[in-house]
Amino acid sequence: MTASVTTAFNKDLPFSTNLVFSTQNPTITALMLKSMAKTGHPAVVVPAPQIRALQGGIIPTDLQAFYSSGIQGFSTFSNSSYYHTAGEKETQVPKDAYIKVTNYLTDFLRTVQNFAPNVLQTREVPKVEINTAKSARLGKPINVSIKINQPNGKPVTNKTPVILVQEKDNWALLKDNVQNLGNGVYQYKIDGQYTKKPGKLWITVSVQDKNYMA
Repeated sequence: MTASVTTAFNKDLPFSTNLVFSTQNPTITALMLKSMAKTGHPAVVVPAPQIRALQGGIIPTDLQAFYSSGIQGFSTFSNSSYYHTAGEKETQVPKDAYIKVTNYLTDFLRTVQNFAPNVLQTREVPKVEINTAKSARLGKPINVSIKINQPNGKPVTNKTPVILVQEKDNWALLKDNVQNLGNGVYQYKIDGQYTKKPGKLWITVSVQDKNYMA
C-alpha cells in the first residue's frame, strides 16, 4: 500500500493525502490532529461508524479486528491506481509522502505514551462472553451460553447475534442466529453432526448495528 493517495478516478492528484479510519476516543482524536498539524501530514479522519456505513458494515483495513474487540486505535489508509497491479513500482510511490506519514505516526506514538492507559480505554462496542464445554464426545451436541453487555455494562436485549463455528482456524462449518433468553443472555446448540470427527472448533459470536459491531 502506498503511503498516501496520489490518484483518484485513475487521474493523478496534485497532492497526496491519507484517510484515517479511527475509533472515537477523544484523546486519540486530539493527538492525531495535533500530530498531523505538527508534521504537515494531510489526512482526513473518518470515524469507524461512518466508514462502516459506507462499506456495507465493515472497516476495510486491519483496524476492524481491533475495533470489534473493543480496542481503541486508528489506521492510515491510502490507495492508488497502481495498487495490486504490475505497475506498482517504487517509482510510483512519492517519497515525500512516506516521510510525512512516518513522521506523523512517530510523533503520535511518542506523544501518546505520556497518557495513562485508562484514558485510552473507552469502549465503543458491546462485550461478548462465550461459555461452553472445553471438550465434547464425538457426535454429541455442544451447548453454548452467551452473554452480551453494552459498553455501559447494560445487557444487549434487542439484537440478533450470529454464531459462526469453524474448524481448521477459518474453515466455516455453520453460521446461524442464536436464541435470545432475555436480559442479555443467549444460547445455541451446535448439532452433533459437526462433532463427528476429532479436532478443534472455533466459535465466534457477533452482534452488529449501525453504531457498532462486536
